[in-house]
Amino acid sequence: MFRLDFTVACEGTEPALVVFDGLHFETSEKRILERAKHLGPLEERIRTERYGRFLVPLHAPNVTPEQLAAYYAPLTEPPVSPHQPWGKPLAGGPIRALILVTLSSEREVVELAQRLDLDYDLVPLAMVVRYNPAVLEDISRNKYDVIVTSQLSSWPQSQPITDWIEEQVKQGTGWVAINTFGLFGRIQMAAKVTGYSDHTRWERAGPHWITDPVEVLPRFSTYKSVKTGREANVLFASEDRPKLSVFRHGNGRIVNMCSGQGHGRSSLLPSPVRHDHIRTHFDYWEHEYSLVARSIRWAARREGSIRMKPAAPLQFARSEAFQATLRIVSDRPFRGTVLFRLLAADGAIGLDTVRSLDIGRDENADLVVEFPSGMVGGKHVLNVEVRDEQGRSVDWAVGSARSVIL
Repeated sequence: MFRLDFTVACEGTEPALVVFDGLHFETSEKRILERAKHLGPLEERIRTERYGRFLVPLHAPNVTPEQLAAYYAPLTEPPVSPHQPWGKPLAGGPIRALILVTLSSEREVVELAQRLDLDYDLVPLAMVVRYNPAVLEDISRNKYDVIVTSQLSSWPQSQPITDWIEEQVKQGTGWVAINTFGLFGRIQMAAKVTGYSDHTRWERAGPHWITDPVEVLPRFSTYKSVKTGREANVLFASEDRPKLSVFRHGNGRIVNMCSGQGHGRSSLLPSPVRHDHIRTHFDYWEHEYSLVARSIRWAARREGSIRMKPAAPLQFARSEAFQATLRIVSDRPFRGTVLFRLLAADGAIGLDTVRSLDIGRDENADLVVEFPSGMVGGKHVLNVEVRDEQGRSVDWAVGSARSVIL
């Protein structure tokens, strides 16, 4: 990688700055895509180390690109952390995804893939912001169900990749645009940033498959935002400030979501206000990952045939057993199981039971769940998972409950 700057004096005008940059050349998207078309689909999955060769001239002048790529290649698979496999394995198979994030957020991608069945390509954001045509050649050889970006800018040097994204969305690829604001070709995002430090609890602005139901999210620390002229369906807001919106462009679905700010601005996850998260720390930010996973499924048109309509947030006496009813609707015949798990804030399991489910097309099934007496007091989370006969995830939901002394 190299960069040469020249200042040229031009008669009658301001001095002109001419820049030659090793990562900024050939801006013809058409020419790049034509080369990629002849190359055919990639046989291997893209990972960060694939682009280590671009760093050779600046960072390792005495090392060959092949040596550097081998140096960055992981010795083992990423370690597995405790997680809730909400959407894994997923009925219908993995979702094919392209994920563009900063290097600091790569572990979040691994964590997300532990919870949602993804067949993904991972490209460092720097490789598309500091544009190199070889990157676009790589990714344009593949077909994706959804593209996930975090902190992608609409700067001129990244125009070839953003133009390509716009065309893919127009043709039907989903786009989950996290902390991605501005105008991308003909795609105007639903929100724009107006300031910092918006420490608020998101409120559900309307029912939707992505957010219904989500009752357990903490307060988040995000940028302040306002609506743009984009016609969109706002799902989460803080007062009149949009936090998560959905809209369409051509045949594609777009989710525009706020993430963190400051050090968290490139994160895939909304950043919880620190003390809120400590007070009710459900392990490993499961419900933030669930929100991102559901956004990806919706954008990729992989919602499935099952719909769940749980009861409103529950309140029950610790000394008494109680019941709750879950209504499940399917637009096709379905046979499988439903898992109910009630968790206290400290992770203690108050209920863990599996029920069978067998319903016909356009039928409803009301499942009554018995909750035992003697559970710990305070806030609880009710996790519900629906799986088919092969154990594949069809849908999941999250509700809240509170145990009190009456």
